[in-house]
Amino acid sequence: MVSVDLAIQEQMFGSVVTDNDFYPELDEFLDILKFLIREPSVIGNEDSFFRVLRRELEEIELDVQQYHGVLVAQGKRPHDLFLSAHVDRHGLLCTGPNEFQYAAFIDGNRGEVMGDSTSEYMLSKIEDRFAGQRVQAHFPYSGTYLGQGEITRSYICPERGNLIFEVEGLDFLQPGIPVSFLDRLQIFDGLISAQLDNVVSAAMIIYLFRRGFQGTGLFTAQEESGRSWRYTLSWFQRQRLTTQRLIVLDTSPYANREEAEAQQITLRHKDANGPFLQK
Repeated sequence: MVSVDLAIQEQMFGSVVTDNDFYPELDEFLDILKFLIREPSVIGNEDSFFRVLRRELEEIELDVQQYHGVLVAQGKRPHDLFLSAHVDRHGLLCTGPNEFQYAAFIDGNRGEVMGDSTSEYMLSKIEDRFAGQRVQAHFPYSGTYLGQGEITRSYICPERGNLIFEVEGLDFLQPGIPVSFLDRLQIFDGLISAQLDNVVSAAMIIYLFRRGFQGTGLFTAQEESGRSWRYTLSWFQRQRLTTQRLIVLDTSPYANREEAEAQQITLRHKDANGPFLQK
């Protein structure tokens, strides 16, 4: 399996290099992306986003099936090429009376590949990033809107090994309710900016299907906890399929715009957890 990283300057709320004046054919792609960014998909609560994706894909008259942790869309030549993208995004989860935790590092979402050192490093980098950020709450399965609030403070709790958030305006929520970041696509100075990881890859697969792609698209849950590959593997095992034509779309951080503009596509053979195995 090979992972493909798009040239994205992505730092939680990242940017990807584009210029709509020079690439008018991107209008359709940006329309898809604008719509999907507004839909919640907090890690561990992706069902409502799967339903949105299913509606968009069935309108293209694809064969769409949903399994545990993966939504599969297939064209007329499903084995020509397999494209995969995780659809979860960072957000919060209500875990008690007016108590909110970072969803990716709640024990139930944390994967075995993510040790404590990885979690602590990431949390320390983002601890002070969220003050003033607007958020919205929604029912886990249906995605029904429940209300908005604003993060006033976030801090690391060493006992729980997680970020704890103070949110004004959502004190009525019950435990188990996901809270997503309220975001819209912004286009400025040749960049598009939003919480792009990894809705940009999901939008790209839909765009390719609309432009005539006839292969297979795999939309997976829970990548932030290192689990999405299991849902992809499970589907291949269920279908008794093997392939050397699987491309995983993901985003990658760059230190500055110059580094991002120096490349278009990055082929990755390893990540922070180690090299990818190929046969």
